[in-house]
Amino acid sequence: MIVGFITDAIGTHSVFGAFVFGLVIPNGPLGLTLIEKLEDFVSGLLLPLFFAISGLKTNVAAIQGPATWATLMLVIFLACAGKVIGTVIVAFFHGMPVREGISLGLLK
Repeated sequence: MIVGFITDAIGTHSVFGAFVFGLVIPNGPLGLTLIEKLEDFVSGLLLPLFFAISGLKTNVAAIQGPATWATLMLVIFLACAGKVIGTVIVAFFHGMPVREGISLGLLK
């Protein structure tokens, strides 16, 4: 939280500060302890808060015209297809049937 506040104060996006902080966490027992202590707080409070704030800042009224809607639908389709195809590829390399890989891709 402090790192995000500092990077926001200097004019950089606060997520960038959190990313850099994640990179400097050392490997070993100290890093494991830090991750253990922070994981519940981050995944239980900060992550849902980030998505809620991002969703509230989204201006859906800015999506105007058929070309913009088509681009948005294309991006959504490609993101979903990429997720499923990536899961199928990994499932295939682990010896799973393609049908189960598709099921896993659709579940995520």
